[in-house]
Amino acid sequence: MRKRVGPSRVGYIVNAYPVVSETFLVNELRGVERAGVSTAIIALSRRQDTVEPAGTDEIEGRILRPPELLPLGWLRFLRAHLEAFVGAPGDYLRILRDDLLRPFGMALRQPRKRNLWRGLRRRSRLFAMASLVARQAKRAEVGHLHAHYAKEPLEVAARVRWLTGLTYSFAVHAKDLYTSPPSRLARRLSKARFALACHDHGAATLRALARPEDRGKVVQAPHGFDRDLFRVEPGDREPGLVVAAGRLTPKKGFDVLVEACSRLDPETGFRCVILGGGRLEARLRKAIRKRGLSGAVEIRGFVEQRELAQWYRRASAVVLPSRVLESGNRDGIPNVVVEAMACGAPVIATPVGGIPEIIDHGTSGLLVAPDDSQALAAALGRVLTDSSMARKLGATAAREVVHLDFEACCRPVAKRFRRLLARLGSQEREAIAVSDVDHRRLAARAARRLGKKPTLEPTTEQAIARAVLPGIRANAWRADVERLAERRLWDELAKAKRARELFRFAKARGVSIDSQARVLDLGCGRGGLSVALEASGVKVVPLDLRQRNCWVTRLRGERYGFELPAVSGRAEGLPFADDSFDAVCLLEVLEHVTDPAALLAEARRVCRPEGLCVVTVVNRWAHLDPHYRLWGVNFMPRRWAQALIELQGRDKLSWRDNQRLDDMHYFSFGAFRRFAGALGFEVHDPWTPEGHVASFLHRLGRRLSIGYNTVTLVLQPR
Repeated sequence: MRKRVGPSRVGYIVNAYPVVSETFLVNELRGVERAGVSTAIIALSRRQDTVEPAGTDEIEGRILRPPELLPLGWLRFLRAHLEAFVGAPGDYLRILRDDLLRPFGMALRQPRKRNLWRGLRRRSRLFAMASLVARQAKRAEVGHLHAHYAKEPLEVAARVRWLTGLTYSFAVHAKDLYTSPPSRLARRLSKARFALACHDHGAATLRALARPEDRGKVVQAPHGFDRDLFRVEPGDREPGLVVAAGRLTPKKGFDVLVEACSRLDPETGFRCVILGGGRLEARLRKAIRKRGLSGAVEIRGFVEQRELAQWYRRASAVVLPSRVLESGNRDGIPNVVVEAMACGAPVIATPVGGIPEIIDHGTSGLLVAPDDSQALAAALGRVLTDSSMARKLGATAAREVVHLDFEACCRPVAKRFRRLLARLGSQEREAIAVSDVDHRRLAARAARRLGKKPTLEPTTEQAIARAVLPGIRANAWRADVERLAERRLWDELAKAKRARELFRFAKARGVSIDSQARVLDLGCGRGGLSVALEASGVKVVPLDLRQRNCWVTRLRGERYGFELPAVSGRAEGLPFADDSFDAVCLLEVLEHVTDPAALLAEARRVCRPEGLCVVTVVNRWAHLDPHYRLWGVNFMPRRWAQALIELQGRDKLSWRDNQRLDDMHYFSFGAFRRFAGALGFEVHDPWTPEGHVASFLHRLGRRLSIGYNTVTLVLQPR
């Protein structure tokens, strides 16, 4: 066993994680961890996109989200400030004076200047957030902070340094570099260990505003892309297909693309597909209808990374008409450009930011002037009509970006992190070999975390442990490798325990589930229950709405040697014949669907008459909501509950479920019994104990929701 000495992680401070438009961040985290640096992700907000970037599951760093600075977060907030004051009272009071009291005095002397009051509120929020981040960084054994974007993440990192003495570095991209005050960036760079810029233009801009003695701290480090995902594959491109991808914001210039499409010759037979979403979506759709392009231009929203790569390989042209806004906001080197070039697609872009550094006009792509729809239309016409030129541009582009593999791009960054951590003594630990991890002991520890005695046989536990350990082989260098293995084992064993409970429910209801039985796992998520059921000897068919979850489920099954036929589809319209399954599992699904009645009707249709359905229902009268983790949300009026959720920052755009409370379905025990009974089910409570007194107390607890936030019920078709 190795002895831990000092902090062992690099803490990445980001605005939100994960974000579909920031695949470069996911790639950097993957590359840094593969290079031997452990990370902790400190997200300043809870915003999370519905589509996650590829590779998110590979990142083993902890995701830390400081608690909200609203009613339920004030206690932790005050505790963090108290700890900061006790640890360094002099530094704390100095920061309080310089960061809050002095701007407050200026605001009092000039009350009419709203910017001063706005700045004071911003400084107050940053100071409070820094206290919370400092506390979390200490608990996560963070030895160095790295801020992504020179906006709020950098300001928080600087204040954490004042409070704790932790060193920091930061990365600039485009908007943060060109719209931040130069004097503030120069001050932050003077205290930073180094600064990263993703392109030469950005590095030169940062060096120009830095002090002479700090210019050597600026390092140019490209983002890179996933070569396994974005690559050239044989196949014919779809004639006339134009693809554009990105956030629908003014700097992307998609309005220019729509206008350019209106200038194209209809005989070209083009079809333009815009993959992305944002605040300009309604305006773009209106412009498409106004120009009569409804049949030629369509907006499809964000797509998964693998699907995006397929679009690039099908496209006859990929377009990104970026522009520079009046505020200075612009693109750096967009992921879209690099990934499309890697797939061999002809790229048409504008010479904005770092784009001219990777596109040689006429050789590896075409560059047109920003906001020039006529020039863009002419370039599109050339590429769509001249197939030989398009093939030449795509082939050259694929060769030009092959060196931008994200792992190679991350090695210099990881090297700097290792040097910083080495100074803290983190490299004095001896490496743990995977063979030194006792899977028997870990399996027993993980099983004990379930709260009860293990329900599985010891051999089964050890088999699960042996299947999990290869997945952490690449993380054997980590200080918390045993904790990582234990956490994964606990998840696997918890799902296996649920599978055993399913068989117990079936046996109690007189239903036989043997090796020939077929089980449908509706809303399979990432496949934990599906794998556990398959390991128990039954045939499982997982189904989930998100294609990405189906892909993860298949990969998870391959770890055990299973072939799980994960299906993507809606639960309200199942693609299966009648009486196809012996059992149907609907765990944590019913509250999220649009029509619960249609879901249960479909489950009854595909379940054989003597089969059963296992359903979890969120208790309407529970004291604590299991999704939002707020007291009273379940039973208070929906208008009040929604106001509380928004006050806590857990609305549709910021919470993990990406669903408003008005769209969710909660039931009391009696209401669900009546609801399912009307659909032709007989409802059973599998947890009802024997004995009159125990049974009475159990039923009373059900009604009063004592300890029952989520209720598990067994349904049998009549």
